[in-house]
Amino acid sequence: SGSTQYFAESRVADNVIRIHAVTDVLTNPQRHTFDVPVPAFDAPIDVPQLGGGTPVESVGERIMTGVWRNGSAWFAHGIQDPAIGDGENVARWYEIATNDFPVNSPTLVQAGNVDPGPSLHAWMPGLAVDGQGNMAIGFSHGGPNEYPGAGFTGRLASDPPGQTTLPVNVFVEGLGNYQRIDGSG
Repeated sequence: SGSTQYFAESRVADNVIRIHAVTDVLTNPQRHTFDVPVPAFDAPIDVPQLGGGTPVESVGERIMTGVWRNGSAWFAHGIQDPAIGDGENVARWYEIATNDFPVNSPTLVQAGNVDPGPSLHAWMPGLAVDGQGNMAIGFSHGGPNEYPGAGFTGRLASDPPGQTTLPVNVFVEGLGNYQRIDGSG
């Protein structure tokens, strides 16, 4: 009773992250929304892969993961950044201060991209944040010259805002191209 639950959704057409707060979850649920302006983003493309075949589904720009720590909502999604303009997907992460929303409006604290490098895409990110504000982010990576695999990077709370300062690392190299098998062949 009296608790607030927070949810986030990306709105590519508006370049905002819509924050939802559901107050009084157990006794009298009320939903409140607020659009937080963020750096421009476009929907990601499906990812080409070594060996051809069907491109790997990027799962769109939807929020893939989220955690709430010390008054901030942290989350990530796969996007294309029009400021980069190279046609490759990056994983974008955000920290948004919830500011006791819905009493006060949420605000963007920082945002950053994880770009694994030329001819590589990052998508389907998952992040974790500890109580000190240190963040780790894992993501799928791949491209036309590499099988889909998994990578990771992170940042310390003391790092400059919006930057991951740990190098982008390969967690698992892809061993083959992805083939979708669904009942239709």
